[in-house]
Amino acid sequence: TGTTTAPTNALDPNFKAPSQWRISGSADYDADLGPLGDDWNFGVDVLYSRVKDALTWTDLRSVPAGTLPDGRARYAVLAGQGTTTNTDILLTNTDQGESWNIIGRFNKRWDFGLNLGGSYTFQRAKDANPGTSSVAFSNYTNAVAGIDSNDAAFGISNYQRDNAFRLSLGYDADLFGDNKTSVELFFNSQSGQRYSYTFADQASGNNRSAVFGVTGTNNRYLIYVPNVSSATADSRVVYAPGFDFAGFQSFIQNSELNGFQGQISPKNIGRSPRYNKLDLSLRQEVPFVFGGKVELSMDIDNLTNLLDSDWGVIRQVGFPYFGTLVNVTCVTPACTQYQYSNRSGTTFAAPEQSIQLNGSLWSIRFGVRVKF
Repeated sequence: TGTTTAPTNALDPNFKAPSQWRISGSADYDADLGPLGDDWNFGVDVLYSRVKDALTWTDLRSVPAGTLPDGRARYAVLAGQGTTTNTDILLTNTDQGESWNIIGRFNKRWDFGLNLGGSYTFQRAKDANPGTSSVAFSNYTNAVAGIDSNDAAFGISNYQRDNAFRLSLGYDADLFGDNKTSVELFFNSQSGQRYSYTFADQASGNNRSAVFGVTGTNNRYLIYVPNVSSATADSRVVYAPGFDFAGFQSFIQNSELNGFQGQISPKNIGRSPRYNKLDLSLRQEVPFVFGGKVELSMDIDNLTNLLDSDWGVIRQVGFPYFGTLVNVTCVTPACTQYQYSNRSGTTFAAPEQSIQLNGSLWSIRFGVRVKF
């Protein structure tokens, strides 16, 4: 460990470079669909990955010092390090993580210039630390913490997109002499960004948490979901004066959290709204000197948003994907009971009420290319 006045980063002496096991397979089938034509290609691709050695970060300066009301470990600063908020971050390995990617696809081209293609992707991915940042401390503090507040929670990955549909429709022909004209549409629809339901030790900031005993982002702790059949139904939790219990109760009972009452919420069970986008590409050849061609192009990225500002936008809980529901404190120094209070004002605020607009909106690009 370092001195009380300085943080350190360290590498596990048994550290192994990241590695994983993979197995994949593909199959294709060409079909004649009668009136729709022959030479339809259908295919499926399957990829399974399992972690052998992945990355995770933990703080050696934080050591177990008790148990919180929901059973997770409570930490304190290592003896001899005072009350410092500095850290000794260790880069080490985990063998937790796996993913499935299954893709069904098709494509068809007709002789008169029309082409059609599409795919459906099914994905399931679990990991521990997503490794979203550039330095040791931010990788440690931007990972949601669960049963162990000093380590990243294992569960649904930040990078999982449950499913995605992609369609392409194009037409190309020589409409002006032997100069090719091409028009293509690309449609993409994918599931929204996953996020975790958390609670926040509002007093901690980036200091050492009074509740969990570790340092870092104060709202990265997976929420304990109380029994909300009534305000007194769960002995592990009491509610601060003015807490919007009715709003909290309604949200729990009508969200993914309903099935986890009396438990710590799993990682990334929340999901932001679906994202749909349509792009347009136009290409036109014109004659050039010495028998060459000039290709003029125009690409409209996110055509749907150009047509209507409410279409083609990404609405999601912002990075690092913590949907924080309530503030939490300990009722007693030994922390035998949690107290929940409102995050803002006097009304309970669900993550969907603070979803960010992160859409790239629309753009148009023009291009010129000379071909000989």
